[in-house]
Amino acid sequence: MRNANFEEAKNYYSKAQNFAGIPRESYVWDNNKQDYVPLVYDGKNYDGFHNVSDLVFGHNVWESFASSASQSMKSEDFIKDFAIIKPKMSKLELANILIELKKLGNSNTEKAAQANQLIGNVLYNTSSLGYFRQYFVMDIDNSQGPKFDFEKNTTQYNVYYKNYAWKSFVKPDNFDLAIQYYSKALKSASNVEQKARITFQLASAEQGKYYQWETNLPSIEWSDKDWEAKTKKRDEDFAKEKNAKFRTYFSQLKSQYGNTATSQDLMGSCSYYHYFMKK
Repeated sequence: MRNANFEEAKNYYSKAQNFAGIPRESYVWDNNKQDYVPLVYDGKNYDGFHNVSDLVFGHNVWESFASSASQSMKSEDFIKDFAIIKPKMSKLELANILIELKKLGNSNTEKAAQANQLIGNVLYNTSSLGYFRQYFVMDIDNSQGPKFDFEKNTTQYNVYYKNYAWKSFVKPDNFDLAIQYYSKALKSASNVEQKARITFQLASAEQGKYYQWETNLPSIEWSDKDWEAKTKKRDEDFAKEKNAKFRTYFSQLKSQYGNTATSQDLMGSCSYYHYFMKK
């Protein structure tokens, strides 16, 4: 799913319908037994396969991983037009929906724009920057952990449900996949407010690429006699390259959609975009 290969994911998920939940050592207090007992799934919480929220197709209204999904996320206004999306889904159902959306997105219509935007949202929302980042890396929630670091790790990328908590590193996100679907959506969209929203989502995905690139910032030893001058030069070069390579869509949003209601709303929820608009 992280590679946007929904058909192959469907093949695997179809074999996992009896999945009983990610094994974990979590306990809750039982008043009757007056003791801690193993936590069990109640049929409502995410268990690694079931109860995937339809908000995975939405966008975040502020960045808070600790808040509830209903506080941090919002559905797209047009989600009601996609009856195939249910409030709660299994991963198999999610894969089927993404396959159907992918088919819808192959035309050049408003419906295609919406379908591609929804796919882009899923890919972004399940990346290391997304509220539902736990969905495709075998974890029980979106709590911060090594899986969501941006630095590449030399550890073997070998995560599955039996060892998810011990061998925790996963391959870096490919934010270009989300950008690919958002770009298709932007090309087909006609509503200016939707275009502004999509452009902001493009900027968010591009920010993920920036964070990955940022980890390559070379270090300069404190013992270097020219440490101050070299650090200043490094930071200046770094800032120039950052603005040249990773601010494409923020610039586009500012220049083309700065007067939209969506843009004004985003300035109130994204402090960086507010800063960028004032520059």
